[in-house]
Formats: sequence, structure tokens, C-alpha cells
Amino acid sequence: MLPFSSIIIICTAGALLISWLAFRPCLKFAKKHNIVDKPDKRKLQDHPVPVFGGATVVLGMLLPLIGIISLLHANQFGYILGAILILWIIGVLDDVYKLSASLRFFLELGLIWVLLWQPLVESNGLMINNLCGLFGRYEISLFTAIPLTMVACVGIINSINLIDGVDGYSSGYGIITNIIFATIFFATNNYPMGIFASVTAAALIPFYMHNVFGQNSKMFIGDGGSLVIGFVMAYDVLAMLDSQSPCHILVNQGIGMVAMTLSILCIPVFDTLRVMFARMFHGESPFMPDKTHLHHLFIDMGFSHAATSSTIIFIQLTVIAIWYISFLCGLGIDGQFYLVIFLGLSICGWYYYMRHCQKVNNTIWQRFCHIGQWTHFEHKGFWLTMQRVIDKL
Repeated sequence: MLPFSSIIIICTAGALLISWLAFRPCLKFAKKHNIVDKPDKRKLQDHPVPVFGGATVVLGMLLPLIGIISLLHANQFGYILGAILILWIIGVLDDVYKLSASLRFFLELGLIWVLLWQPLVESNGLMINNLCGLFGRYEISLFTAIPLTMVACVGIINSINLIDGVDGYSSGYGIITNIIFATIFFATNNYPMGIFASVTAAALIPFYMHNVFGQNSKMFIGDGGSLVIGFVMAYDVLAMLDSQSPCHILVNQGIGMVAMTLSILCIPVFDTLRVMFARMFHGESPFMPDKTHLHHLFIDMGFSHAATSSTIIFIQLTVIAIWYISFLCGLGIDGQFYLVIFLGLSICGWYYYMRHCQKVNNTIWQRFCHIGQWTHFEHKGFWLTMQRVIDKL
């Protein structure tokens, strides 16, 4: 068998190359068949944009995943490949035919339920069945693990889907977080999952470049892509918190595994929970689309799309850094968890504080708006150079 280093390079480079080569045909297909995202009162673009970018990511992941299955004999990735294709199809149907949120929700639940049969009947499946010392608990019963896994997976999938509102946000976040997950998996010798996360990050890079810098080649990732990104992240979490996970060696070093995974997913999870609870508080459906997400706040402050996505990703990385510093300072597993919860709630509180500042139009709001105006560099030197290069590739 090839050494792991060679497999990592081949699979990751393959995902990057295939995704890049697939972009132009996917863009042409979307334009030909009018698969576009049309502007409306809750959309931030002012003209139709092709929305088939998820296909480039899935195509980039396809052959490397088959390679993982054959080279590492990781047969569980056959299930994962099937789930990715099903979720992508559901997302594309949603992009084209606008499926109801409830229908999509139950389809996702059904898919996760089918996947749960694997750990129930085989020895190599994954589920969240270990709290890794949080509250003094380790392995938990199936009666708790099954609903916890289903709620967590569907929640993560939809939280990533809901942050897909500005250029470079969901794809940039997917790249960064999968690099982090890959680093953790490689550090704990979980090579199949490390390669899986690396492949996902690599497959997202070409789309990210066109989505952020492209003008004639701009394409949105669509629900087909965001659901796949969310599923990959959910599976990363399962691979961290399953009772057989190699990552559990980190618990012996004092790392709170639940706190770590929550810190990596902090902003999408807490932003989604905040929005859904607010909708229910006002007597609306939690699935009702609106413009109350964190990225909408930055857009209202005048930030560009690139600055909005970069700023939120920077805040997310800051949360992870604070959690890691707390671990280095000797904070216990429970304390790390409470700290991440506090940080997530603080971000939610800051959102409402800034909305209050917007309402009264005070000095703080005006200063942020002033900063936002300085972030529009789409028509300046470096950006124009990147735009010309990307549009030609």
C-alpha cells in the first residue's frame, strides 16, 4: 500500500484539480438550463446568479472518496459518498423547485436515520455516544445517543445552509474548519477522516476563488453545496465524539472534546439557534427565511461581502483561540464547555446590542458604518488583478 503521506497528497491534489476543471462546465450547464438564484427582498444580489457551485465540490470529492475506500479499505465512506450525493440532489431540487423547509427537514432526518443503521448493525459506524468526560460522563446509552446524533447532525447541516448568504462565507468557513478538523484527525492518527476533511477543503477552494473574485465566472454554491458542507462537518463531529474515536487520546491531555467541537462550530450553531428562537418568539415558523443573521448585520453596516465573510470567520477563529488558551491555562473540561457557551451567547448579545445601536443611530453604529465603507475594495488594484486572473481560468 502507498504510504499515508502519498495518499494524502494524491487525494487532496486530485480534489483540487477535479473541482477546478469541473467549474467551467458546471457554470455553463447552470446558465444553459437557467439554474439561477433570482433576487428578491431577502437576497443580497441585484441580478440572477448561477447557483450550481455545489456540483463542482461534489465532483471534486467523488474520486478521492473512492480512493479512500479502495486504498485504505475504509468501507464506511461508501455510506458517506451515498449520503453526499443524496443531499446534493435534495439541495439542487430545492434550488430549482423551492422545496418546503419541512419537507427538506424530514428528508434530512430520514437520511441521518438510515446512516445510523450502520453503527447499530456494524462495528465501523459513527454516532455521538460519548461525552468525553463532560459533566463526568463518558459513554452514553443508545436511547440518548440516537436522538442526540440525529438532532446534532440535522442542526449542523442546516446551520451551515443558513449562513450561506454572502460571497465566500460558507465556502471559506468550510475550508478553514475542515483544515482544523484534518489537523486534529492527523494528530490523532485518524488518517481516513483526516484525508476526508482535507479533500473537502481542497474541493471548496476553486469554488471559493470564483465566488469571491469572479465577475463573469461568479457562481453561488446553492443548497446543494451548503447541505454537503454541513453534512461533512456533522460527520467530522461524529468522528470526534464516537466512543471508538482515536481522538479520545486528547481527553487524557485535558482537552474538552465537546467544547472543542462546539468552538469550531460556534457562530453557525449559535447564530442559527438565535434566529430560530427569535422567530418562534414572534409567532413565526423557525424555518421562515428572513434577514436577521449575523452576516446581514455586517451588510447593513455597509461592509462588503468579502469583508463580512472574512470578519465573521476571524471572529470564529478568535473563539477557537480563546478556547485553546483556556485549555493551555488549565481550565477543566466543564469549564471549557461553559466558556464556549458564554462566547456564543456573547456574540448573540452583541448582535442585539448593535441592532439597538442601529435603531437609535448612535455613535457606535455610525463608527461601524464608517469602518464598513472602508472595506469596499472590489474596484481597486489587487482585487481587479485577481478578478481578471480568475475569470480567465
